[in-house]
Amino acid sequence: MEQIDLDIWEESIYRLPGPHVGTARRHHLQRGEYTMCLFWDRETGWCFVRHDTVFARNERKQDALWKLTILWAERENVLRVLDDQNIHAFSLFESDDALLETFALRRLILEVPPIATQADAAEFDER
Repeated sequence: MEQIDLDIWEESIYRLPGPHVGTARRHHLQRGEYTMCLFWDRETGWCFVRHDTVFARNERKQDALWKLTILWAERENVLRVLDDQNIHAFSLFESDDALLETFALRRLILEVPPIATQADAAEFDER
């Protein structure tokens, strides 16, 4: 974790280095990076606070919160980039429904070919 100056008594956001943080499997699959918003209280020590408290100060030296609006025409390109980074419904939610949603995304929208074709399956059955 980065060096913390205890002379600054306002809320601050701190970045946790990804590989050194124990986390749930889905977060590892998403290749996530984590932050904590902390406040030092002389009586109780470190306290967790909402990130919004830091964003509300609108300081340039702190983290930024971005909202991205993606044009419909770019939807497929963005979905492909996210899928290439293993960010899709199944890696986020790990449910049967999410698996089907990811399969549909890859086959119907991104048009990713199947790993095995029907011809491959027929050849396998003949053996």
